[in-house]
Amino acid sequence: MGKESDDFCAEQGIQRQHSVRARPQQNDDTFYSTAYAHLSSIPEPRSFKESQKYSESGQWKQACLEELEAHSRNGTWQVVQLPPGKKVVGSKWHLKVKRNADGSVERFKARLVAKGYSQCPGFDFTETFAPTVRCSAVRTILALAGLQDMEIHSLDISNA
Repeated sequence: MGKESDDFCAEQGIQRQHSVRARPQQNDDTFYSTAYAHLSSIPEPRSFKESQKYSESGQWKQACLEELEAHSRNGTWQVVQLPPGKKVVGSKWHLKVKRNADGSVERFKARLVAKGYSQCPGFDFTETFAPTVRCSAVRTILALAGLQDMEIHSLDISNA
């Protein structure tokens, strides 16, 4: 973030949220239980660079390529010239091992996420949109389906 953005936020009385996620230590007994130790045989890297240090580097790279291909297919963004005086919002990879119910590896999942926390409301953006479901809406749908004796199916849509 630039000084101009910091000054604007300070003038508006806006405080930036800074959070630091501490990584658990391997000897932390409160974090690692016997069950988790079984599932943690494949590490979940915190960056693409870190992922390339592991023996599963090929699977992580393939997951990242699939994510980029999905963004390209969906037209998520387009390459444009950066306007003068503006800064690019950075991005990072979120890497996760998805597992089956028995603990076996289902797939390696990679998501490219924007570092939106580096923005300042009213300066870098004027509105946001993040569709989420309310618990009350889910309960209502489940109740209606129960009353009407309907079946409910769930599905996961990748790159929606």
